Amino acid sequence: MNGVNNKPDSIYANFVAISNSAYEMRIEFLVESPEQDNSLKEVADVRISPQLAKKMCEILKESIARYEEKIGAIPAMNDESGE
Repeated sequence: MNGVNNKPDSIYANFVAISNSAYEMRIEFLVESPEQDNSLKEVADVRISPQLAKKMCEILKESIARYEEKIGAIPAMNDESGE
């Protein structure tokens, strides 16, 4: 937590892993470190209900559509390198 305004600190992630059970979706945000043989370091582990995950997906789709309309197409990532 940030001591100034009691908000959580911002984090940066360039990799994500998602898993699920019947009752929750687990989203692990990670940072790939090229300096350390491309090792992954977890920076956040978020668990949410399947209902919230579905709503979040809808919100992300809408947000991406607005972004691409305003700024331009987002290129697809290369699954091997994350670029």
